[in-house]
Amino acid sequence: RFRSAALADRLTGLPNRLGLETAIADGAATRWLGLVAADGVEAINRGQGYEAGDAFVVAMAACVRDAFPAATVARLHATTFAVVLEDGEADELLHASERLLAAMSRRAAGHGGQPLVATAGWTVADPGASLSATLAAAATTTRSPFNSTTPVWSTIEAVDETLPV
Repeated sequence: RFRSAALADRLTGLPNRLGLETAIADGAATRWLGLVAADGVEAINRGQGYEAGDAFVVAMAACVRDAFPAATVARLHATTFAVVLEDGEADELLHASERLLAAMSRRAAGHGGQPLVATAGWTVADPGASLSATLAAAATTTRSPFNSTTPVWSTIEAVDETLPV
């Protein structure tokens, strides 16, 4: 019981970072690792209270899980999630990420407050590479355009300026 509590995020039920490390510890194959982030939970917490912020986090987690049902999805912090896929083509990931960000934007509309900015970025997780290094590589893709010197492809960003203020 304590072990499962230590490996899971209490709010979403997803693995936490330690749970993610445990889930992918075999390092047997090259995998895709994606980071998905949605800004706005802090503003919701301040404006509507922590209960509303928690509901927003749960809604964003559900969007990520639904978009990648065959993946290992973990909550790293706030509304930042890691997605680990055993296989897939870059084009497929791009299209799935675009659909995910659109779904996140639709779900966020029910939480109001400010525009949603959501990003998704992917990198290749090589066997034996540390999770920290792979997460850092994926984080780079969520902040900057394609950099041909690293095994990543460009960020996908959704900005929905139509949400109520």
